[in-house]
Amino acid sequence: MKAESSDVMNFIRRDGRAGAPVAFLTIEDGGENGSEEEFLKYIGGTGVWEPGVKRRIELGRPGDCISKIMSGLLFGSLENSANYRDYTIYLSNEWNLKFYPIGRPGQHDWQDYYSTVSGLTKSEYASECQKLRPTLIWNRYGDFLEQSELVVILASRPEWLSVLKHSEKFQYEVYHVEKQPNGPWKWAFFFKSDGILAFAYFGMFVRGVSNRDYLEFAELLRKYSGNALADQIPNMVGEFKRSIVP
Repeated sequence: MKAESSDVMNFIRRDGRAGAPVAFLTIEDGGENGSEEEFLKYIGGTGVWEPGVKRRIELGRPGDCISKIMSGLLFGSLENSANYRDYTIYLSNEWNLKFYPIGRPGQHDWQDYYSTVSGLTKSEYASECQKLRPTLIWNRYGDFLEQSELVVILASRPEWLSVLKHSEKFQYEVYHVEKQPNGPWKWAFFFKSDGILAFAYFGMFVRGVSNRDYLEFAELLRKYSGNALADQIPNMVGEFKRSIVP
């Protein structure tokens, strides 16, 4: 059994209900080094995970990051972030799209069978994704991104900018950046010409990011995102409360 390059390019991983109030845009699924057969099964699936149940969910770093941002956004503190991660994430408040299709333990990991089943070398894979994926992702999920009240990029910033440029809704005129002392972007807010927030960015993988950074970013999100999201917050808080009740 062999996949094709187009099968890999067309695979899009999505966690949560498409069009939920908050969209998080990340890099790729944090997969494991399984067998070639497991990889083919993964690529051959829908890529969609909507948990839909109120139970403890084990998640990696993106889940922790999203839960802290959502806790800060909804409650003004990180006190509820652990329960949010374990019981509420992806039920209905937020969704997560991943730019790259192959789930790997790390960005530098590359198994021989990735090339065998896709026909791409590691460098060709990155190049083809950056060339083809923006239009593929937008064609499948652009309408849902436009439905979300807030869009936050957590990783692969240039790649996701090339996706969002497909829509007038995400066109920006100015942006405000907060940097770490060593230079990388800690976060950024992108504004349209009328001053309305188009989308935001948070440096999930920046070294030294603290809980205070998460909370301050969430507070700014709430400040800049306007009435449309504010109107949704009571419902999102209600989803959290329902999900943690036994």
